[in-house]
Amino acid sequence: MALTRSIIAKTLSSEIGLSHKRSAEIVSVLLNAIVKSLKVGEDVRIRNFGRFRVISDSGRRNNGFSSGEKARAGRKVVRFKCSRSLKASLQDETDACEDLNNVIIEQLKKNLEIPDQIQKVLNDHCRWVESEGRHGRRAGLRRFDLKGADLFGSNLRSANLSGANLSGADLSDCDLENADLKNANIEGASLAWTNLMHANLRGACLREADLRWADLRWADLSEADLSGANLSGADLTNTILNGAELRGARSKKPS
Repeated sequence: MALTRSIIAKTLSSEIGLSHKRSAEIVSVLLNAIVKSLKVGEDVRIRNFGRFRVISDSGRRNNGFSSGEKARAGRKVVRFKCSRSLKASLQDETDACEDLNNVIIEQLKKNLEIPDQIQKVLNDHCRWVESEGRHGRRAGLRRFDLKGADLFGSNLRSANLSGANLSGADLSDCDLENADLKNANIEGASLAWTNLMHANLRGACLREADLRWADLRWADLSEADLSGANLSGADLTNTILNGAELRGARSKKPS
């Protein structure tokens, strides 16, 4: 059975106590807002659910045409990527870790000469996370070039990313608890809703980074550059900010 607009409206009416008409109106407003954002090329990110993104398909050529003319013109298509929490609720942790391999393997190929070694690093890290350190080995991604990488919702808990280039990367809704990001370049990256509890971000460059609603409890941001970063709604409880550059950063007062 498919989940339809009508069923969503009925569920909303039942759970909140609104009339069915009012519930249907709310559903329509929500869906229209999503469609409007996608039409102008904006990503739609829904916490604990996932992200919708519009990409351009360059079209397809028909080999039967001697002229090389395209059989189908290029078009825009919508892609959906589920969040870490939704993924975990749908499948076991092993599948989630295998997805991590698929997401970043191409980004890592240029940093390791042997493709098999890449797979081993990631598989060992997954086993290490699953077994709580009893098996496998923590991923060593120090100084890797992951500029602009799409890592949305990935499980990178306790990974070693010190000195890595993550500028412009999408790390929103990731699990980076206890990760080592010391001296990493994370300028302009998206870390909205990301779990950074106990993460080591000493000396990291986070200029203009999006850290809205990030969990930074007990994270070490000593000497980090947070100038222009958006920290609105971020949890900064017990966050270490000694010597951090906060010029132009947007945030509630750290507690």
